[in-house]
This record gives sequence, C-alpha cells and structure tokens, in this order.
Amino acid sequence: MAQAVPVDVLADALGVTTTVSAAVALVASGYHPGTDAGPAGDDAVTHLVELFGGTPDEVTAARIGLLVQAYEVTAGLIGNAVRAILRWQLRAPVEAVLAETLRHDPPVRVMRRVSTAPARVGGTDVATGTQVRIDLAAANRDPAVFSDPDRFDPTRPERERHLTLGAGLRPCPGRDHALAIAAGVVEAVRDHQRPSGQVGHPVGGPTA
Repeated sequence: MAQAVPVDVLADALGVTTTVSAAVALVASGYHPGTDAGPAGDDAVTHLVELFGGTPDEVTAARIGLLVQAYEVTAGLIGNAVRAILRWQLRAPVEAVLAETLRHDPPVRVMRRVSTAPARVGGTDVATGTQVRIDLAAANRDPAVFSDPDRFDPTRPERERHLTLGAGLRPCPGRDHALAIAAGVVEAVRDHQRPSGQVGHPVGGPTA
C-alpha cells in the first residue's frame, strides 16, 4: 500500500486513471546508477510514455521521474512513520509525526551533488565539479541544531529544520504532495490499528 497508493494518486492527478504502480516499480528498480531493470524496465518506460500521451519529451520524463521518486521515497516515509506510531503508540498529529520521521529516520539517508561553482563549506574549499556526499541522517541529528537528537519526539519545536526534503535554493518540488499523500495513508493505518475511543500514549522517550 505504501508503494502503490502514492504513485496511483499522483498519476490520477496527472490525468492517468489506469493503475501504474506495477510499471513504476519496474522503472524504479533501474532508476539509480549501477542498477538495470533490463528489457522489462524498458517496456515499462514505453508503457508509461504511452499513458502520458506517447511523446518521449522532457515533460513526460519529469512526470515519470516524479512517480518513480514517489514510489521509493514517499513509501519509505510512510513505512517509517507507521513503524514509529506502532512502536511507541504516538498520539501526536500525523503531520508532526511525519516531520519528525523525516528528521529522525529519513527514507533517503544519503544524497550526492556535484558543485557547479567554487565554494567554501564549513571551512573546506570545494572546487567546481567536485562530487559532494551529503549525509542526511547525520545532519538531521546535529546536536547543534536539535536538542537530544537521538530521541524521537514529534513535539520538538525544531523538527522542521531537517534537510531530508532539501533546503535553501533547492527544496524538493514535490514536498507538499508527498506529505499530503503520506499523511492520508498514515492516518488511515493509525485509525485502523487503534481501538475505538483510544488515542494511544504520549511520547515516552524512544531513541534510536
């Protein structure tokens, strides 16, 4: 459900009412460098292009890329948030749980970027063309930014300062969509798991 619902909801919003999660799953398996989905992946891309009008242009590629990223990242966020709720019986609003999940247990833990201009970061000179590895999991537990950083606490006031969905000039363009879809799925799971009339227990100090 965590993988299928986000991509099918997004596809419907983009005008494709046919279920696309199976095709997106094949494309996602060969999306990252060093992976190869083989002929089945090529067939899945062809199928998605046809669903989006049949023109293999940049707009179509962007739409397919959005679905592929939703398949992996949004599903990871949903899964991590649900596990946190079930483990610690959290009663905080779903939006707060998602924000703290993105900080404490990000679905993407490492990102890579290539510098396009000389820069100085944290006292280190970075030349043009340098590949920079960004450890999101470590940055999101920086004690200089987050108090008691290993504690999962949806009530922390600084929970939105995580870097999981980008920051500054390059925030994630699908942030609002991903969070809205994830909130709907997580809320449905929590309501299903919680007996009628019970709201769970307050945060009791869970840590990593």
